[in-house]
Amino acid sequence: HASAAFLSPFDNCGVLVIDGVGERESITIWKKEKNRLEKLYNVNFPHSIGLLYSVFTAFLGFEVNEGEYKVMGLAAYGEPIYKEKIYKLINKIEPLELNMKYF
Repeated sequence: HASAAFLSPFDNCGVLVIDGVGERESITIWKKEKNRLEKLYNVNFPHSIGLLYSVFTAFLGFEVNEGEYKVMGLAAYGEPIYKEKIYKLINKIEPLELNMKYF
């Protein structure tokens, strides 16, 4: 995140990092002012959009950390018929909290 922020032509900007797992954090939001970064928000593992995506990848029979791009490509052709079932995997959206009994 720092490399993107400090190479940005903007003195002030926001930085959003969403990852499966970082060191501990899976989502962070930063504010950059001049040459300073300030963390505004974070979500810690195991509550991770990347983990949720990996579960769907495995469920569909693709290899985790290898087949996610296939799921992303197929997503554009689908219909949201399983939306309610997917919502059961998530306890809360803000902050992100996965229902761990499914993982």
